[in-house]
Amino acid sequence: GCVMLTDASPPEHAPEAKYMMPLRATWSAALSAAANRGAIERLADNLADSNRALAAAQAKLTEAQAMARLGEMTAGAAHEMNNPLTVIRGRAQLLATHLADARDRTTAEKIAGAAGDLSDMVTALHEIARPGDPECSPTPMTDLLDLAIMGVEGAQERVRVELPSDQSGPLVVDVDAPRLARALGELLRNARDWSPNGIVTVRVHIEPSDGRLVIRIEDDGPGLSSKAMRHAFDPFFSERPAGRSRGLGLPLAKRLVELHGGSIRLEPGDSGGAMAVVSLPDWRPQQEREAGRAA
Repeated sequence: GCVMLTDASPPEHAPEAKYMMPLRATWSAALSAAANRGAIERLADNLADSNRALAAAQAKLTEAQAMARLGEMTAGAAHEMNNPLTVIRGRAQLLATHLADARDRTTAEKIAGAAGDLSDMVTALHEIARPGDPECSPTPMTDLLDLAIMGVEGAQERVRVELPSDQSGPLVVDVDAPRLARALGELLRNARDWSPNGIVTVRVHIEPSDGRLVIRIEDDGPGLSSKAMRHAFDPFFSERPAGRSRGLGLPLAKRLVELHGGSIRLEPGDSGGAMAVVSLPDWRPQQEREAGRAA
């Protein structure tokens, strides 16, 4: 059998009235509760999305404020420290040329090298905090990668590059080539250091779903710990022995990639090592973008 509910109410004197009225009230309450539960669930989903968006916005604001404070500090440090460091480095180099004793000459050269390292560190911090505006121009992808590889000692023989095979012509990107090459170079250097005897693979492809340019740099080393995954882009973080790394390469790479409107992340590699993934949504030269819109 079945029960049919209608808008019409049975007459009060009808025999079925005393049975239908309670049943109708029960069904009405159940339907109303179901509708309210659906509205509550939708509201909860909306609130969860809003909270995630708010947390992401707060994280970006906190990072921006931290970078602003770092920029103010390093701007002063670059001026106040680089001047005396330049004097120390220059005098130590000059002293080294006048010393006859080999041990004394080595000591003077170490002083000059340490002063140079400290000056480079202050400059890198300042660049992380205040990188300035990019000066973009159309650059062949092969030239960009060659520039990055040449900047890393020992990388020429150990880097394998895979470019998209479905391109009708050379892949050209609209970037600030020296800066993006430096960012990629820092990623290559990190991969080289964690895989001292292995091959570093660079894979470039265009994401079919949204047209992003994706550059993957993978090593075949031991991979990154969970701690390194969380803190790899923090300034001065390093899991290498003290003195082996300043911990500024990856933060600088992240900053320079973000300068191009892109993003960078680390994840486990396909072969067990680590993989850096660079995504660039706005990489096409202006002429190519205009041609795409016209089509």
